[in-house]
Amino acid sequence: MKDSVHEQRPADGAAAGFAESDAAHCPPDYLEGELVPRDLASAQRVIAALQTRATRQQARIDRLETTNRRLEHERSMLTVRDTQVYRFAYFDELTGLPNRRLLNDRLHQAMAQGARHDRLLALILIDLDDFKSINDRLGHVAGDRVLCAVGARLSQTTRDADTTCRYGGDEFVTMLPEVEDIRVIDAIAGKLQAAIAAPYRIDGYDVRMTASIGRVVFPYDGESLNALMRSADRGLYRAKRTRSPATITSVAVR
Repeated sequence: MKDSVHEQRPADGAAAGFAESDAAHCPPDYLEGELVPRDLASAQRVIAALQTRATRQQARIDRLETTNRRLEHERSMLTVRDTQVYRFAYFDELTGLPNRRLLNDRLHQAMAQGARHDRLLALILIDLDDFKSINDRLGHVAGDRVLCAVGARLSQTTRDADTTCRYGGDEFVTMLPEVEDIRVIDAIAGKLQAAIAAPYRIDGYDVRMTASIGRVVFPYDGESLNALMRSADRGLYRAKRTRSPATITSVAVR
Protein backbone atom coordinates (compact mmCIF):
# COMPACT_ATOMS: atom_id res chain seq x y z
CA MET A 1 0.00 0.00 0.00
CA LYS A 2 2.85 2.40 0.87
CA ASP A 3 4.47 1.80 -2.56
CA SER A 4 1.20 2.58 -4.35
CA VAL A 5 0.93 5.91 -2.53
CA HIS A 6 4.47 6.90 -3.54
CA GLU A 7 3.70 6.05 -7.18
CA GLN A 8 1.01 8.76 -7.23
CA ARG A 9 3.43 11.48 -6.10
CA PRO A 10 5.10 13.78 -8.67
CA ALA A 11 8.54 12.67 -9.68
CA ASP A 12 10.30 16.02 -9.13
CA GLY A 13 9.94 19.65 -7.97
CA ALA A 14 8.73 20.87 -11.38
CA ALA A 15 5.63 18.71 -11.04
CA ALA A 16 4.98 20.36 -7.69
CA GLY A 17 4.90 23.80 -9.27
CA PHE A 18 8.59 24.86 -8.91
CA ALA A 19 11.12 25.74 -11.57
CA GLU A 20 14.55 24.11 -11.44
CA SER A 21 16.06 27.46 -10.39
CA ASP A 22 14.04 27.28 -7.16
CA ALA A 23 15.59 24.00 -6.10
CA ALA A 24 18.35 25.60 -4.07
CA HIS A 25 15.78 27.45 -1.94
CA CYS A 26 13.39 24.57 -1.14
CA PRO A 27 13.75 21.71 1.38
CA PRO A 28 14.75 18.34 -0.17
CA ASP A 29 11.71 16.42 1.04
CA TYR A 30 9.40 18.89 -0.72
CA LEU A 31 11.25 18.53 -4.01
CA GLU A 32 10.95 14.79 -3.78
CA GLY A 33 7.26 15.10 -4.38
CA GLU A 34 5.50 15.86 -1.14
CA LEU A 35 2.74 18.32 -1.94
CA VAL A 36 2.07 18.75 1.78
CA PRO A 37 5.09 18.94 4.11
CA ARG A 38 5.24 16.09 6.64
CA ASP A 39 5.80 18.29 9.69
CA LEU A 40 5.91 21.89 10.94
CA ALA A 41 9.63 22.24 10.32
CA SER A 42 9.22 21.30 6.65
CA ALA A 43 6.35 23.78 6.29
CA GLN A 44 8.43 26.53 7.82
CA ARG A 45 11.29 25.80 5.44
CA VAL A 46 8.91 25.98 2.48
CA ILE A 47 7.44 29.28 3.68
CA ALA A 48 10.90 30.71 4.27
CA ALA A 49 11.99 29.69 0.77
CA LEU A 50 8.93 31.32 -0.79
CA GLN A 51 9.42 34.48 1.26
CA THR A 52 13.05 34.67 0.14
CA ARG A 53 11.99 34.31 -3.46
CA ALA A 54 9.32 37.03 -3.07
CA THR A 55 11.80 39.35 -1.38
CA ARG A 56 14.29 38.93 -4.22
CA GLN A 57 11.59 39.55 -6.83
CA GLN A 58 10.44 42.69 -5.00
CA ALA A 59 14.00 43.94 -4.81
CA ARG A 60 14.36 43.43 -8.55
CA ILE A 61 11.10 45.32 -9.16
CA ASP A 62 12.34 48.18 -6.94
CA ARG A 63 15.60 48.37 -8.89
CA LEU A 64 13.73 48.45 -12.20
CA GLU A 65 11.41 51.19 -10.94
CA THR A 66 14.39 53.23 -9.76
CA THR A 67 16.08 52.82 -13.13
CA ASN A 68 12.86 53.79 -14.92
CA ARG A 69 12.51 56.98 -12.81
CA ARG A 70 16.12 57.89 -13.54
CA LEU A 71 15.63 57.36 -17.27
CA GLU A 72 12.43 59.44 -17.25
CA HIS A 73 14.27 62.24 -15.46
CA GLU A 74 17.11 62.12 -17.99
CA ARG A 75 14.60 62.17 -20.85
CA SER A 76 12.88 65.21 -19.35
CA MET A 77 16.20 66.98 -18.91
CA LEU A 78 17.13 66.26 -22.53
CA THR A 79 13.76 67.62 -23.68
CA VAL A 80 14.29 70.81 -21.67
CA ARG A 81 17.83 71.17 -23.01
CA ASP A 82 16.68 70.66 -26.61
CA THR A 83 13.96 73.27 -26.12
CA GLN A 84 16.47 75.72 -24.67
CA VAL A 85 18.92 75.11 -27.51
CA TYR A 86 16.14 75.62 -30.07
CA ARG A 87 14.99 78.86 -28.44
CA PHE A 88 18.54 80.14 -28.20
CA ALA A 89 19.13 79.36 -31.87
CA TYR A 90 15.88 80.71 -33.29
CA PHE A 91 14.44 83.31 -30.89
CA ASP A 92 15.57 86.68 -29.61
CA GLU A 93 16.55 86.50 -25.96
CA LEU A 94 15.18 89.92 -25.03
CA THR A 95 11.81 90.10 -26.77
CA GLY A 96 11.09 86.40 -27.30
CA LEU A 97 10.39 87.09 -30.98
CA PRO A 98 11.83 84.96 -33.79
CA ASN A 99 15.32 86.04 -34.81
CA ARG A 100 16.69 86.52 -38.33
CA ARG A 101 17.70 82.85 -38.59
CA LEU A 102 14.15 81.67 -38.04
CA LEU A 103 12.88 84.45 -40.33
CA ASN A 104 15.18 83.19 -43.07
CA ASP A 105 13.91 79.62 -42.65
CA ARG A 106 10.28 80.72 -42.79
CA LEU A 107 11.00 83.02 -45.70
CA HIS A 108 12.29 80.14 -47.82
CA GLN A 109 9.17 78.12 -47.01
CA ALA A 110 6.91 81.09 -47.75
CA MET A 111 8.66 81.73 -51.09
CA ALA A 112 7.98 78.16 -52.22
CA GLN A 113 4.39 78.34 -50.96
CA GLY A 114 3.75 81.68 -52.68
CA ALA A 115 5.17 80.41 -55.95
CA ARG A 116 2.87 77.36 -55.88
CA HIS A 117 -0.26 79.39 -55.09
CA ASP A 118 0.64 82.48 -57.12
CA ARG A 119 0.57 84.75 -54.06
CA LEU A 120 2.68 87.75 -53.12
CA LEU A 121 5.07 87.73 -50.18
CA ALA A 122 6.04 90.96 -48.44
CA LEU A 123 8.65 92.02 -45.93
CA ILE A 124 8.13 95.14 -43.84
CA LEU A 125 11.30 96.50 -42.27
CA ILE A 126 10.61 98.66 -39.21
CA ASP A 127 13.19 100.96 -37.63
CA LEU A 128 12.44 102.98 -34.49
CA ASP A 129 13.22 106.66 -34.98
CA ASP A 130 15.69 108.25 -32.57
CA PHE A 131 15.67 105.22 -30.28
CA LYS A 132 19.15 106.16 -29.04
CA SER A 133 17.72 109.12 -27.14
CA ILE A 134 15.62 106.73 -25.02
CA ASN A 135 18.71 104.78 -23.98
CA ASP A 136 20.62 108.00 -23.35
CA ARG A 137 17.96 109.63 -21.16
CA LEU A 138 16.29 106.68 -19.42
CA GLY A 139 19.01 104.03 -19.56
CA HIS A 140 19.36 100.74 -21.37
CA VAL A 141 17.03 98.85 -19.02
CA ALA A 142 14.19 101.22 -19.90
CA GLY A 143 15.19 100.97 -23.55
CA ASP A 144 14.92 97.17 -23.36
CA ARG A 145 11.41 97.53 -21.92
CA VAL A 146 10.43 99.71 -24.85
CA LEU A 147 11.79 97.13 -27.30
CA CYS A 148 9.81 94.37 -25.58
CA ALA A 149 6.66 96.50 -25.70
CA VAL A 150 7.19 97.26 -29.38
CA GLY A 151 7.66 93.56 -30.15
CA ALA A 152 4.44 92.68 -28.31
CA ARG A 153 2.46 95.35 -30.16
CA LEU A 154 3.77 94.24 -33.54
CA SER A 155 2.86 90.61 -32.81
CA GLN A 156 -0.64 91.60 -31.70
CA THR A 157 -1.21 93.74 -34.80
CA THR A 158 -0.26 91.16 -37.43
CA ARG A 159 -2.12 88.06 -38.58
CA ASP A 160 -1.53 84.55 -37.22
CA ALA A 161 0.18 83.51 -40.45
CA ASP A 162 2.62 86.45 -40.31
CA THR A 163 6.05 86.37 -38.68
CA THR A 164 7.44 89.33 -36.76
CA CYS A 165 11.09 89.10 -35.77
CA ARG A 166 13.61 91.29 -34.05
CA TYR A 167 16.15 91.76 -36.80
CA GLY A 168 18.72 93.43 -34.56
CA GLY A 169 19.08 96.50 -32.33
CA ASP A 170 15.95 98.61 -32.80
CA GLU A 171 14.99 97.00 -36.11
CA PHE A 172 12.08 94.62 -36.59
CA VAL A 173 10.87 92.74 -39.65
CA THR A 174 7.35 91.48 -40.33
CA MET A 175 6.87 88.89 -43.06
CA LEU A 176 3.47 88.68 -44.73
CA PRO A 177 3.07 85.41 -46.65
CA GLU A 178 0.51 84.66 -49.36
CA VAL A 179 -0.83 88.18 -49.86
CA GLU A 180 -3.48 88.43 -52.54
CA ASP A 181 -3.55 92.21 -52.91
CA ILE A 182 -0.69 94.68 -52.48
CA ARG A 183 -3.10 97.05 -50.74
CA VAL A 184 -3.16 94.60 -47.82
CA ILE A 185 0.57 95.22 -47.35
CA ASP A 186 0.09 98.99 -47.13
CA ALA A 187 -2.82 98.59 -44.72
CA ILE A 188 -0.83 96.36 -42.36
CA ALA A 189 2.19 98.67 -42.57
CA GLY A 190 -0.03 101.56 -41.49
CA LYS A 191 -1.39 99.57 -38.55
CA LEU A 192 2.13 98.70 -37.45
CA GLN A 193 3.17 102.36 -37.48
CA ALA A 194 0.07 103.35 -35.53
CA ALA A 195 0.69 100.63 -32.92
CA ILE A 196 4.25 101.83 -32.36
CA ALA A 197 3.21 105.49 -32.17
CA ALA A 198 0.91 104.95 -29.16
CA PRO A 199 2.59 106.18 -25.92
CA TYR A 200 4.58 103.89 -23.62
CA ARG A 201 4.58 104.30 -19.82
CA ILE A 202 8.15 103.52 -18.73
CA ASP A 203 9.47 104.23 -15.21
CA GLY A 204 7.19 107.21 -14.67
CA TYR A 205 7.64 108.66 -18.16
CA ASP A 206 5.43 108.78 -21.23
CA VAL A 207 7.58 107.77 -24.19
CA ARG A 208 6.38 108.51 -27.69
CA MET A 209 8.16 107.71 -30.90
CA THR A 210 7.63 107.00 -34.55
CA ALA A 211 8.92 104.27 -36.81
CA SER A 212 10.26 104.37 -40.34
CA ILE A 213 9.14 101.57 -42.64
CA GLY A 214 10.51 100.06 -45.80
CA ARG A 215 8.42 97.43 -47.49
CA VAL A 216 9.37 95.06 -50.30
CA VAL A 217 7.54 92.41 -52.26
CA PHE A 218 8.93 89.08 -53.39
CA PRO A 219 9.94 88.40 -56.14
CA TYR A 220 9.83 91.92 -57.58
CA ASP A 221 12.29 93.49 -55.13
CA GLY A 222 14.62 90.52 -54.66
CA GLU A 223 14.74 86.73 -54.53
CA SER A 224 16.59 86.20 -51.22
CA LEU A 225 16.43 87.61 -47.71
CA ASN A 226 19.60 89.67 -48.23
CA ALA A 227 18.40 91.11 -51.54
CA LEU A 228 14.98 91.93 -50.11
CA MET A 229 16.49 93.54 -47.02
CA ARG A 230 18.79 95.72 -49.12
CA SER A 231 15.77 96.97 -51.05
CA ALA A 232 13.83 97.51 -47.81
CA ASP A 233 16.77 99.44 -46.33
CA ARG A 234 16.73 101.89 -49.21
CA GLY A 235 13.03 102.55 -48.75
CA LEU A 236 13.40 102.83 -44.97
CA TYR A 237 16.12 105.44 -45.04
CA ARG A 238 14.18 107.49 -47.54
CA ALA A 239 11.28 107.44 -45.09
CA LYS A 240 13.51 108.40 -42.15
CA ARG A 241 14.15 111.86 -43.57
CA THR A 242 10.62 112.93 -42.70
CA ARG A 243 10.34 111.31 -39.26
CA SER A 244 10.27 113.18 -35.95
CA PRO A 245 12.51 112.30 -32.98
CA ALA A 246 11.30 110.42 -29.91
CA THR A 247 9.75 112.44 -27.11
CA ILE A 248 10.08 111.60 -23.40
CA THR A 249 7.78 113.39 -20.94
CA SER A 250 7.67 112.98 -17.18
CA VAL A 251 4.23 111.85 -16.06
CA ALA A 252 4.62 113.71 -12.75
CA VAL A 253 5.27 117.00 -14.52
CA ARG A 254 2.17 116.55 -16.65
